[in-house]
Amino acid sequence: MLLSCTVCDPERELGPSVGVAFGTYADSRLRVGLEGGLWANDDGEVRESVYRGGIVAQLHPRPDSGLHLVAGLGWSGYRAELITYDAVRLSLGAGWDLPLTEGWVVGNRVMLDAASFGSLQNDVGEVASSVGLSVVTLGLYLRRR
Repeated sequence: MLLSCTVCDPERELGPSVGVAFGTYADSRLRVGLEGGLWANDDGEVRESVYRGGIVAQLHPRPDSGLHLVAGLGWSGYRAELITYDAVRLSLGAGWDLPLTEGWVVGNRVMLDAASFGSLQNDVGEVASSVGLSVVTLGLYLRRR
């Protein structure tokens, strides 16, 4: 996770995240659905959290290949004690599905979630404007076919 603004800590924060998605097949090569997730990190005495949610589409360019491309549009929210951030985000990524059993696949995916033009807020008002939030995730998943 990287929060970028004039008053932000410029270091990337690493840590595990969890996500869940529900969807359906629009056709044999395209899946669409809703997804959400959470990342959290204790940075000394401050607990940072990033929440995300939105719509996502997964396209298999070749039906016989496990390769898929992912794109999504949604919301990202950042919380650190009294500091909050909310913005629209764009997600882009790619992954690979491997058949596990007849009804299940296991796979991996790399995704970039990027949000811009939000503002950091506290209980008094705006702390910083034109804030960007980017999250790169390397994920493993299990899903039904």
